[in-house]
Amino acid sequence: MSISRPSLPLAITTMCIAFFCGCESSSGEQAGATSSTDDQTDGDAAANQEEGGAADQTKMVGQEVMAWVPPYGVQTGKEVWNSPELGAADSLTRIGLQFWTLTEASTLEYMNSVTDDDVRWFVEQAHQKDVLALATIMNEGTQLGEPGFHWGLVRTALKDDGVEKVAAALLEIVGKFDLDGIDLDLEAWKQDGPDSTYTRADRELFARLVATLSEQLKPQGKILTAASFAFNGRAIPQPAWWGDWAGAVDSIHAMGYVETFAGGLGRADYQEVQNFALSQGFDARQLLIGVPAWVDAWEGSENNQGVTNLDNLAFLANCLDEKSGVAVWAFDHPAAHIIPETGTAPWSDTGPWQALQAFQTETEQDKSVCAPFLPNRALFDDMSYSGQNRYGGNWLALNDLWDRPESKRDEATAVMTYDSSYDLGFGEGVWGDISRGYREEEDRSLLSATIEVSTLEDGEAWGGLWMEFLPRDCSRFDEIGDECNWHPKGLGEFDASAYDQLHIGLRCDAGATVQLQIETQKDAENAAYSYRQEVDCDGEWADIAIDLSQVDARSQLARLGVVVVSNEAPLSTSFDIAGISFDTEVL
Repeated sequence: MSISRPSLPLAITTMCIAFFCGCESSSGEQAGATSSTDDQTDGDAAANQEEGGAADQTKMVGQEVMAWVPPYGVQTGKEVWNSPELGAADSLTRIGLQFWTLTEASTLEYMNSVTDDDVRWFVEQAHQKDVLALATIMNEGTQLGEPGFHWGLVRTALKDDGVEKVAAALLEIVGKFDLDGIDLDLEAWKQDGPDSTYTRADRELFARLVATLSEQLKPQGKILTAASFAFNGRAIPQPAWWGDWAGAVDSIHAMGYVETFAGGLGRADYQEVQNFALSQGFDARQLLIGVPAWVDAWEGSENNQGVTNLDNLAFLANCLDEKSGVAVWAFDHPAAHIIPETGTAPWSDTGPWQALQAFQTETEQDKSVCAPFLPNRALFDDMSYSGQNRYGGNWLALNDLWDRPESKRDEATAVMTYDSSYDLGFGEGVWGDISRGYREEEDRSLLSATIEVSTLEDGEAWGGLWMEFLPRDCSRFDEIGDECNWHPKGLGEFDASAYDQLHIGLRCDAGATVQLQIETQKDAENAAYSYRQEVDCDGEWADIAIDLSQVDARSQLARLGVVVVSNEAPLSTSFDIAGISFDTEVL
């Protein structure tokens, strides 16, 4: 449900979350009290509900299916709704009208050119099909000259008595349009700027808004839902916040989109998302897993490759331990979006919409559709027990196909690891033309990489892996400290000065030279490579010990790099990593 893709440092662009949909918005008239001629009184709303104008809140369904109409997609959303051939409108149990944004004055404004009539059109159409219509509120920063989700706007709007003012404005909109509840889409992705540091106070402020709205909505028979990113890290809200909302929020919309998929491992695994929701006091049916309607296939990127939408939906319907719902971004895409790789509109046939309709009925799960995706999960389970080394760590495989050229997509993956012995995680990425994978050999789980560079850049051919040092729990769904949100390198969380050596188990092609690099972080803005060590390869395993006394600012280790550099092309070199450890040999 996001609007613009953030600009990230080059080193982490391949790990960027692909949620962003290019929304253009601008503030319009203030909703709720701006049009006296169109206003509907509370008495009118109550009368309509008694006459059955509102959707029946006790309607029995299997799982909920939610979709959003963005503010820039009103007309195309109407086209999709009015298409009986597509049947998209019959696939939903809820629809979020993402038409309003917070203001600094703790009020609400329409975005783009949305009107009262647009709201009423969708509410009327939804209620005719027993679909709940929700007011989706977001924090759009165009009014501040910064288009996109803007967390500074949330802080300003909710400070002091802002929570009560915003809640009152939202309740006024619900009454005015006979809406069935409120959907919170207040979010932000870590960027540069004054509001890029997320704190525990942000979490508490959001929780107070949730509690205030829940207290006022429940007596009216209305619902409250909230959007959250599907994993912890540099974006908020995130799973670490979910426990705050138990008992107050009726549904969570977990925005994994292309980053979660059938057969995904670790945080990319739909089952992991559900498991965490259950651990935080939510019923599985209260979790709606986000799926992207801007592509027809996804497996970690927006390149329209990987698992098809039908297979992903079949997996969600049949392969989770318990049944959860689905949240689709966005409803208007079949009429408003073109897939660059194919030149065709996404979700433009009846298949995925019919698949969504099946969620609404109670049926037995068909486990036969799960088989093609289960071996990957079984491999991960095996590897998590054998470990990245012999002391409790593990490799956790993720997909990383973000914006890769066609020639580089095969076997492109990413790794996140967590080593419980050292309270230290590693996040892994790549430099250059490199493929990598995971396998077991001699009771070790190996990270294997192959570099193939055909051209020189700046007089050199190069490629390799980088592994970021992360504070513990950044790579997991556990409760995390504030530092994890804005210091991806874990400053101050891990004291490397307690150790004398860093060990890496390495095997590389005979005749190659591999350079081990350590980058240190002076503060949140300044990093430098302070150590390099070259290893001449002979094709055999070696336990390489790096003397940490030679590394500056050892308590702020940032990244370990394993790089192959040559002044000749083509370059083709392979290497394997068996483990990483402090003060303990890994082979």
